[in-house]
Amino acid sequence: MRQLPSCCDRRKLAEKRQEIVNKFITREDGSMIVLALFLIPMMLILGGMAVDFMRYEGRRAVIQDTADRAALLAANLEFTDVGGGVAVVDDYFAKAGLQQYLDGPAIVTENINNRTVEVNVKQPVNTFFLNLVGIDSINAAAQSVATQGVGNVEISLVLDISGSMRNATKDASGRDTNQSKMAAMKTAATTFVNTALQESNRDRVSLSLIPYSEHVNIGRGLFDRMTTDRKHNFSHCVDFSDADFGTTGIDAGRTYSQGQHIDNWSTGNTLYNTNCPSESYEEVTAISQNRDALVAQIAQFQPTTQTSIFLGMKWGLALLDPSVRAMVAPDLDDAFEGRPDSFITDTESNETRKVLVIMTDGENTQSTRVKPEFYADPTHYAHWAEQPVNTWRNNNVFTGSHNMSEFTENFYSNSQGNALLAASCEAARDAKVQVFAIAFEASSDGERVMANCATSANHYFNTNGDDLNAVFRAIAEQVTDLRLTQ
Repeated sequence: MRQLPSCCDRRKLAEKRQEIVNKFITREDGSMIVLALFLIPMMLILGGMAVDFMRYEGRRAVIQDTADRAALLAANLEFTDVGGGVAVVDDYFAKAGLQQYLDGPAIVTENINNRTVEVNVKQPVNTFFLNLVGIDSINAAAQSVATQGVGNVEISLVLDISGSMRNATKDASGRDTNQSKMAAMKTAATTFVNTALQESNRDRVSLSLIPYSEHVNIGRGLFDRMTTDRKHNFSHCVDFSDADFGTTGIDAGRTYSQGQHIDNWSTGNTLYNTNCPSESYEEVTAISQNRDALVAQIAQFQPTTQTSIFLGMKWGLALLDPSVRAMVAPDLDDAFEGRPDSFITDTESNETRKVLVIMTDGENTQSTRVKPEFYADPTHYAHWAEQPVNTWRNNNVFTGSHNMSEFTENFYSNSQGNALLAASCEAARDAKVQVFAIAFEASSDGERVMANCATSANHYFNTNGDDLNAVFRAIAEQVTDLRLTQ
């Protein structure tokens, strides 16, 4: 017969059991296994969710890109009817194999001057891991809105007609061609005018044409409306102080000095290359939309004298400044009443875009004038309007004890011109004027100052005769402003 444990043994046995239980309760061995049993499934689910979300974002990027491209294409005003825009979107998505995901037909709205196309897309993406938490699919959605249309635009087209424009252009290999720079520029400028002043842009886009060489002739009409110390009627150029180049406009409260009318280069008794251009086609045309007249004026351009890029820039900027409203008002189309519009500032906004396009084939060159004491009365003005400086020099200076420095002086140097150009370019930036600068087979100095003048690197073009026309066309096409708005 088995002997029962004594009470003492039973007590010891109970204590032993309690000790085992206490050790089990307090021991940490294997505790992470229990936690892992909960965490591992959760980590798998969360990692799987990331995969699902990456697949979703990948599909969303594809349909967004397709929607953007289709909207831009359909917004192009070359498609002349609303239905055409809708069909373009449908066809684009069909070719991409995504037509079934269009969330309704494209929404096209347009008027005579602009078109807006809205494309909505929705593509369901099946999930692999999110369905573990009850989400079987995610809708990848995209929306794109594109607009092409011309708002109010003011353009100053500033063109170099200096003497070096008679030189031959170069091809992409740097070899001379049979075309002059002037001929290439005329073609390109004509392309610009015809592209910017399309009939669909009528009464919205205005263009001021500013030809420049050693000076800028603003024409008698604008000159008569300025306050000047009128000296003669041979030509109509205005001299500025250095401080004027740091501003965008014209000060109606001060008197400007009329530029000299002299010829430093011709010989004989006839003036061919006056420092202030005097031919009618060399005058500024302000705020116009007369495409035929502008093209006809460009066609007459001829190479003349020296190069003062800074003076072309000054007048191009001035004709975008509201300070000249009274000067230009008598010549404006009714649709342009009140132009130039105000500049956009931190406190004032408007819908008028200001654009200045300036080109040169060289650099700022030295400009020589007759000293003031030899240009002081009507007899002096008449003398130098009939007698080229070269002829007077040959007849008087080299035959006597006089020298040129006794009656002529350097009015502007290259470094002065560069500094004044930089000041005007800075004023343009401050006024939020878009400046497109073109160095057309220019010198390294000309390339540098033009690159510094442009609004950004994307607004600067260093080009040759082969590409000049394409550059002008590309800039003009930006006026139509085809863009994604959403």
